[in-house]
Amino acid sequence: NYAFGLSYMAVVRDLYRDAPAPDRILEWGPGRSTLFFAESFPGVTIDGVEHHEQWFERCQLVAEAFPGVAMHLRRLAIAPGRAEGYVTWPLYGGDRYDLIFIDGRLRCDCAAVAALVLAPGGTVLIHDAHRANYRPAYRLFRSRRIVCDTAILRDPEIPWRQS
Repeated sequence: NYAFGLSYMAVVRDLYRDAPAPDRILEWGPGRSTLFFAESFPGVTIDGVEHHEQWFERCQLVAEAFPGVAMHLRRLAIAPGRAEGYVTWPLYGGDRYDLIFIDGRLRCDCAAVAALVLAPGGTVLIHDAHRANYRPAYRLFRSRRIVCDTAILRDPEIPWRQS
């Protein structure tokens, strides 16, 4: 799995081995991870944001295959200089997420929003953590480490945020 970019699966399995399963998951860049989360956490609610039309259509098939999982997938296009809807959509629902998986575009911007919508005790994972341009986003969190090319971020450092 590691050779195919699926190393986050081992990280998620380890995180939830002895912990309660997440109730709500947010994904920027749904796809194979959506399938993995639906298989691993029956009954979970998954909100996903995707920008690519054809990929979004493929993700819709995953949603149909798991009727016991509440999936809310949204396609929000990214136009040149106009990505705010894709990045900020989770702010408008008022939901908090136990697990946030970032594997889409604009990962640092998404991590900033993730810090605002993360439930107390929740975890943010950023895929492909070896990429240097993602590192500034890690500083938004007090707890941060990289395992199997996945950044594991917890405890956002946002002074005005109420838990």
